[in-house]
Amino acid sequence: MSTETGLPAERLLRLLLAACSLRLLQRRGENRFGLGDLGAASLGNPGIAAMVRHHRHLYSDLADPVSLIKSEGGTNLSSFWPYARGEDGAVDGYSELMAASQVFVAEEILQSFPLRDVDHLWDIAAGDGTFMCAALKRWPHLHGTVMDLPPVAARASERFQREGLTDRARAYGATMFDGPFAWEAAADPDGAASSGLARRSLISLIRVLHDHDDGQVLHLLTRLRQSWPPVTRLMIAEPMAETPGAEPMGHAYFGLYLMAMGSGRPRTIQELGSLLKQAGFTRIREVHTGLPLLMRMLIIEP
Repeated sequence: MSTETGLPAERLLRLLLAACSLRLLQRRGENRFGLGDLGAASLGNPGIAAMVRHHRHLYSDLADPVSLIKSEGGTNLSSFWPYARGEDGAVDGYSELMAASQVFVAEEILQSFPLRDVDHLWDIAAGDGTFMCAALKRWPHLHGTVMDLPPVAARASERFQREGLTDRARAYGATMFDGPFAWEAAADPDGAASSGLARRSLISLIRVLHDHDDGQVLHLLTRLRQSWPPVTRLMIAEPMAETPGAEPMGHAYFGLYLMAMGSGRPRTIQELGSLLKQAGFTRIREVHTGLPLLMRMLIIEP
């Protein structure tokens, strides 16, 4: 292997042993190594490799932490944030990253909160529809609409076409901070039933709120409360601060990551609950998930 990699044998061995200590590899003999459990999981999930490649931007910002804390923009990681403004050509890289990493959470959400009693799923800031596709394949009775910026919604439409889901899935291009929501645009004088408004609906915000500052989040939640469709629940699912057993993931990781991104912050369950109540929501409950380090979930009832 030393000949194949071009690395000195002693240094290659040190690298392999380091990988073993991280459970990426495991030793299978004096001079034999194979994939460890975490290595196999990483190899089997392309989203992990995508996140590893993406984090070089964060690491470069962390090389000068004082400048990062003082900075109000211009970081390496913030180069991804033009996505939020819908600038031409800015959505591709971030959309692909989110799609790859969304696989991490889609299965966990669908296991933690089954959609058997939901007829229509409205996924806001849904990216290219990765979660929607997983939900529709899991629940054949389900219909869904994704809402995101117009160029991102176009990617979702293409994905629904590729995966043969156009009979049950639609994409709606708009910003979530102004203009009509997808269900408002779908309502028509001939009756709301055809748009899903008269059915048992679920609105989902998956890994959305922590990307935005408090004022934006309160504005979005207030708009949602004011346009609340009948027979509808709201799901909020994202990593949260001060999660027992995963405290570093909140303030240490997401706190610095979102600082470098230039928008948003990790919030506790209590902080999200306070924003929801300010927006007019009162019936709020947490649904426990199997991987709270990755994602916690709130369900808001009508």
